[in-house]
Amino acid sequence: MDNPSLPLPALPDDERVLLLLGLLTSQERHGYEINEFIERQLGCVIHLKKATAYQLLERLEQHGLIRSHTEQHGARPTRKVYALTESGQTHFMELLQRQLADEEILVVSGSVPLMFCEHLPQE
Repeated sequence: MDNPSLPLPALPDDERVLLLLGLLTSQERHGYEINEFIERQLGCVIHLKKATAYQLLERLEQHGLIRSHTEQHGARPTRKVYALTESGQTHFMELLQRQLADEEILVVSGSVPLMFCEHLPQE
């Protein structure tokens, strides 16, 4: 059991967190779906191992940026479904703006922050 007196592990301030939060901006997703999408669609853009993705999802939940619940359909195994919280949406927008402002990232074609730039206000 977690010790509430221990500080939460810090979140990395990188594109992996941006990616996971960004994938949850439009809909809830289960962990397998997130990992399959990253592997099949974004493998050439970002390398994120499944174990690392699940660890980051757990830390995002500990920080209140996402929430999860379990689902079961028929005889399928139970799966954990993740959703973005209001705090997570705010963190996503702040992280997206910071990463897009970083000139170095903009030079890399196909970078993760560019995938979500349509979420920014027009101004």
